[in-house]
Amino acid sequence: MRLSGRRISESHRRMKTRRSIQSALMSGYFPTLINNCSSAEIVQGRLGGQIKTDESPLTQDCALYRVLDDQVWLYLLRYDNVVTNPSKAFKQFVYKNHYRIDQRSIEKLVCSNDIIPFDMSKLRLTPQKGITYSGGNVYSYLRINTQTQSAENTEFNKTESSLAKCVFGDDFKSYMALLDANNISQNAIMLYNPPFVKHIVKEGNGIIQLCRLYSLRNSSSFDATVGSGELKALVPPYASLSLTLSSRRRAIISEYHESAQRTA
Repeated sequence: MRLSGRRISESHRRMKTRRSIQSALMSGYFPTLINNCSSAEIVQGRLGGQIKTDESPLTQDCALYRVLDDQVWLYLLRYDNVVTNPSKAFKQFVYKNHYRIDQRSIEKLVCSNDIIPFDMSKLRLTPQKGITYSGGNVYSYLRINTQTQSAENTEFNKTESSLAKCVFGDDFKSYMALLDANNISQNAIMLYNPPFVKHIVKEGNGIIQLCRLYSLRNSSSFDATVGSGELKALVPPYASLSLTLSSRRRAIISEYHESAQRTA
C-alpha cells in the first residue's frame, strides 16, 4: 500500500523533529535556556526597569513535589543546586516529563539549603480542566487577584502568602500594582494537582519540574510544571525561541480571565 503525500510529509516531519530533539540533547542546548535569575530576581529587575517585561524565561527555579507522610509538599529550589548532571536531567525532562529524585537526594538538598516547604493541602487551588488522569485533574493553579493583592487587604492565608512572596519576591504588592496598572486583573501560580503527585510519586520520593515566568502580555503568571511538551516545542527550527505559550497555558489563562470577567 502506497502512502499518500500528506502521510509521507507528516512522517518526514516527525523524523526530523526527533533528530532535532536528540541533537539538542547531545549538544547541551536545553540547559542554555535556563535563566541565571530566579523568578523573584526577574520580578525585581522588571520593577526596576532593568529586565524586559515582554519575555517569558525559564527561570533559575526548580519545583520539587514530594510525598511525605501521605502529604504533598512543594519546595522551590535553585536549578544550579539541584541539577548536577544536566545531560541526564534533560533526558528525563524531555522523554519522561519529570526529573525523578529519591529520598536520600531530597534529604541532602533540603539539609544543605535554606528551604521553606509549602504544605499543598493549605493552598486553595483551582483544578485546571482538560488534562486528566484516572483520579482527576493533572494540573491546578493558585489564582491571584492583582487588585486585591496590591492593596493593604489580602485574600491569602499564611501559606499562600509565603508562596506568592517566594515566587514574586518580597516586593510582591508593588509587582501586583504594576500588573494592575497594565490592565492585568488576575494572574496565577500554576502547579500540579496534589492527588496527581501522590498518584505518580512513591512515599518519601519526589519529582522536579522546571519553572517559567510569563511576560506581562501573558499575565506574568508563574508555571511550576514545565516539562516535556514545552521543552520539545523550543527545539529550532520548529518553534520560536521566544517561549511561546502552549495550548494548555493559553487555556488556563483564558479560563481564569473569563472567570474574572464573570465576577467583575
